[in-house]
Amino acid sequence: MGAYLTKSLPPRARHAPVLSVENICVGVEVVDNSLADLLRRRNVRDNVLARSGWREVRMRWDNLFDDLETQLENELTAEEIDLRAEEERLRLARLGMRERLIALTTSDEVGRMLRLILRDGTRIAAIPGTFGRDWFAGELCEEGSRRPGCIVPIDAIAGVVLSRPQVAASLVPLQQTPAARALAERLGMPFVLRDLCRRRQPVELRLMGEVIFGTLDRIGRDHCDIAIHEPGGVRRESAVTEYRVVRLDQVLLVRL
Repeated sequence: MGAYLTKSLPPRARHAPVLSVENICVGVEVVDNSLADLLRRRNVRDNVLARSGWREVRMRWDNLFDDLETQLENELTAEEIDLRAEEERLRLARLGMRERLIALTTSDEVGRMLRLILRDGTRIAAIPGTFGRDWFAGELCEEGSRRPGCIVPIDAIAGVVLSRPQVAASLVPLQQTPAARALAERLGMPFVLRDLCRRRQPVELRLMGEVIFGTLDRIGRDHCDIAIHEPGGVRRESAVTEYRVVRLDQVLLVRL
């Protein structure tokens, strides 16, 4: 009977594997492994894509933060520059003629000689030595070997002739002054004239419109008394030709 069935089957069916529980389990296991491998590959691909996408997003955020940091740094730098410029403008607005003259005489880059124009148009060249509150004392640069001393009130200066380097040097902030010089800078014009009066020093006063020679007799708060006599002479009653009271704001130059 079995032989008969085998002969009656088609040739392809004769060699077909016989289905069994073991074969079915093996097939299911193969399919499961294939599906698992497919899912694993898909997960790997998704992870790779996800990572690459995260990297792109992270790179974009990093670039954004870098740009924001650069902009903030530029804004802070520009704000600091504007602040310094404003502070410099305020400093220059408070700068006086006296401070600029002191800066010129203390600079190592330019000479100490100042070319001054007085209020009456007279031009002088002087080398300052000591600055008071409203005056400076120094030497006049004139023809010849002798350099007479002088006292110049700051208010008598109508202008200062400067070179380009002197302009820059006159704008440099002043350093702290020693205690001795700080004391001299608090002394006004009447104080230094009283010293000349006490020593009976003959002086030449350049006023608005004239020049007089004589000896200072007394110094007030805003004026002085001078006994006028011949230049080079000594004050004697017989030599005095005139007594005059002169307002200190009319004195342009005291020549010793």
